[in-house]
Amino acid sequence: MYRDRAGRFVPPAREETESLGTGRSRGGRSSGPPPWELVGECPGGSTDPSLIRSFRGHAAYALWTGVGDRGVISCYSRTSAVDYLGSYVFSHVEAEDLVQQSGLQHLIYSMFHKIAIDEALISAFVERWQPDMNTFHLPFGDMTILLHDVQYLLQIPVEGRLMSRSSAQLDHPEVGLCALLGMNSEQLSGRSEAPGYGNRGKWYEKGGFLAEMASRYLQSHGTHVTEAQSYLLLLLGSTLFVDKSRDRVRPVVNLFLDELEELDQYSWASGTLAWLYRYQSCQTGLCRCVSFISGMV
Repeated sequence: MYRDRAGRFVPPAREETESLGTGRSRGGRSSGPPPWELVGECPGGSTDPSLIRSFRGHAAYALWTGVGDRGVISCYSRTSAVDYLGSYVFSHVEAEDLVQQSGLQHLIYSMFHKIAIDEALISAFVERWQPDMNTFHLPFGDMTILLHDVQYLLQIPVEGRLMSRSSAQLDHPEVGLCALLGMNSEQLSGRSEAPGYGNRGKWYEKGGFLAEMASRYLQSHGTHVTEAQSYLLLLLGSTLFVDKSRDRVRPVVNLFLDELEELDQYSWASGTLAWLYRYQSCQTGLCRCVSFISGMV
């Protein structure tokens, strides 16, 4: 499924949109239904357009109508990050104790390396994902991902405190990130100069920050609390809460690391499933959850 910046479903590309006949005039204004909305019977699919209205923006629609095959989806796994965490030597014993107390350290062993990923199989499942219903639409019926699947595969708790924060915190997660990194907003928005990494962009841009470089920055500048936070931030951002980038972590994860002694009391399974359903509803996001999808399949 493809979405525009406003979160609306859209066809894969402009040329495909035009070939599907979206009802757009030359002036760019819509003269008919949205390009993602199914208005009639779908070849090889539903005869009732009201069941899955957004199906016209799904990759499967392009395949049924002969527009084209997108090919095998590129799958990414944050194995370099978790390999780094697996060999990480803590500067403070107290930091290591806090990480072990969280009950999350085992997640470094949950990642599949590239050689173990069946990209064709992952692509087949991802392209059968229906964001409207949060299910895989298969020939024999629908299948979905449930809480007990997350708990069984990742060994994280279902019961516990709800993972929620205020709107103000969620709207400006970079505030807590500045405190964690020991930077001000100007430094955070500046370009990175981490030794051995070259110029890979700004510390913080596109809604995420360079997690591995931040972790190395904290190793030499942080206290035992910030060291534990940086470790867990990189761990969670590379396993449970993965975004569409290859080397960035969403700072919203940091909002749940302010009370390290209480991390084992959260319902991490429900938070992970909500992230998968909500943020990863697009196919390009879902294919980044390769370890979880591979394990489920």
